Amino acid sequence: ARPAAEAPAHPAEVATSFDGWHVRLQEDGDPAAPACLHEAGALYCSARGVALARLDPMTGEVLWKRTAPVGQEPPDAPVRLAGGAEPLVGAAPRPGPLRAYAAGDGTPGWTARADVPETYRPAGAVVMFSDGRGALRGIDARTGAERWARRPAGFDAPVLGAYDAPTGLVAVSETAADGRSSRIGAVLPATGEVVWSRVVTGDAAPVGRTGDGTLVLASRYQGDLVDALVLLAPGDPDDPGSGPDTGSERRVELQERMQVGGVAVRGSVAYLLSLDGRLLAVDTAAEKGARLWDLQTGASNVSAPVLGPDDRLYLSAADGRLFAVDTARGAVVGQTRPRLPDGRLGYATRVPAPMVAANRVFGTAPDGSVLAVDARVAESW
Repeated sequence: ARPAAEAPAHPAEVATSFDGWHVRLQEDGDPAAPACLHEAGALYCSARGVALARLDPMTGEVLWKRTAPVGQEPPDAPVRLAGGAEPLVGAAPRPGPLRAYAAGDGTPGWTARADVPETYRPAGAVVMFSDGRGALRGIDARTGAERWARRPAGFDAPVLGAYDAPTGLVAVSETAADGRSSRIGAVLPATGEVVWSRVVTGDAAPVGRTGDGTLVLASRYQGDLVDALVLLAPGDPDDPGSGPDTGSERRVELQERMQVGGVAVRGSVAYLLSLDGRLLAVDTAAEKGARLWDLQTGASNVSAPVLGPDDRLYLSAADGRLFAVDTARGAVVGQTRPRLPDGRLGYATRVPAPMVAANRVFGTAPDGSVLAVDARVAESW
């Protein structure tokens, strides 16, 4: 029978216990960690040789799978394209263009044009693409039809940042050739119009937002070395002529430079995760930025950090371990065992981030598998 496209959460999803599961998704080729998306009560994953598969989040059962040629790189994580009565999920095997699939049964839909290597960002009803040379375009997330193409005003070669659902904007950034300044801005996905932009000192890029809407930038010293967080506060909401481009700017210096691989922000606290597993919590609301704690997780070559409920933060390591951190205490409270192909540790070029949904945490491992554990019992993982 065809799975429901977007059914209400199964009663078991709110059950009092969850046993967890572990499923090998990749069958052929050199194993690599799959990348997944949890959306509308379903789990969608891509892997080498697997364009897209839908898994039951409760049991790990593969409901359907669409194969693909085994590529040279691990795939990008699937993305939500469209909801409603006929939801769509997008997947992009590497190398390969973004393609839409029906969420219910995996029927292939539109395929994005891919003249040059592009980065893309789903943004509501639109998917934004950047060719890396200054051209942006937006396509309809449901039909794949191109809506617009333009070069954004004030930018030569902008880098796409995250889509911010509350404002409906996509962050863009560009650093000057000499690294002494950066232009930060926001683009309206429906038209590609630059809504606002401003120049900040140094090599900086957007990494998140605080609870009051302040944009947080990581100020890079060299490469991935971060020496400060830059806070761009929004302008006065009661002043029609005021906006993010006219608001205040404050710099929060770190006590030492840090090689940052990912940042997560909750309230006024920024969690900076280095590639070697060091996790630093900084309260950006403090006058000079207060270091709350500094933790060595014991992992290396890690994913981006992901925040969950109950003061929890999760990350994955290149050896397949999934970590849970108590952000109130700055302590690792649980970790799963390593899951390596043939028991051998190789170097992972990318480590997909875990996902958190309905008291469960979903992770992937370099043996080509997907796993799920109960978030409430991290101590017994």
